[in-house]
Amino acid sequence: MSIPTRTAMFTKSTDEVKARLVLMCRVVEERMANKAEEVWEAMNRDYTQVISGRHLPEGQQVPKWERQLKVEIAQTIQDRSKAIEEAEKAASVSADTNETNAVKDEEESGSNVADLSATGADSSKESEDMEMS
Repeated sequence: MSIPTRTAMFTKSTDEVKARLVLMCRVVEERMANKAEEVWEAMNRDYTQVISGRHLPEGQQVPKWERQLKVEIAQTIQDRSKAIEEAEKAASVSADTNETNAVKDEEESGSNVADLSATGADSSKESEDMEMS
């Protein structure tokens, strides 16, 4: 078994101190967030009481997790609405393009029919003229 060197002992000690400081920071951060939430709820309750003129019992406030969930749901709904609007616009553009092409096809076929009927009318006049003479 080897005896640890001073450098190895120092490195191990500093790593342990670092791990404990990180853990302590997480605990302090969580406690501060909880305290800030309590202060916010108290201020919200007090201002709501002053503005509306009625007293809300403690516990009537919506918890933070529920507010966050509502925000996430609203964001999801908004994202879906945008996606639906974009899909409808794309479908509308596609339908307009198809309709425009159909109108052009009808115009082209209509002019062909008019040409054919005009040609048929000319030939029938010629045949009538020939029969009369």
